[in-house]
Amino acid sequence: MAAKDHGYIHEQGLAFERYGNFLESLVETTEASLCYKSAHVCYVQWGGLRIAEHVWNKYNLGTHNQDVHYLTTAAATAKHDRDA
Repeated sequence: MAAKDHGYIHEQGLAFERYGNFLESLVETTEASLCYKSAHVCYVQWGGLRIAEHVWNKYNLGTHNQDVHYLTTAAATAKHDRDA
């Protein structure tokens, strides 16, 4: 996405969240959930932990304990991308 290429990871998160809303309106709940999780990862990478938590809770994405590895991997990837 262009947003990520230019360092606007929060904009990418917003795009994922809005696309998830669109998919949910079409009753594509599995795909919507994947978009919401991608939005969450973008917000975590950006450092917007409060909005990331809001997205997680708003869209009922599961328990945080199940996804600790998922979040840690996302944060590590973000740091690696910034260092490159």
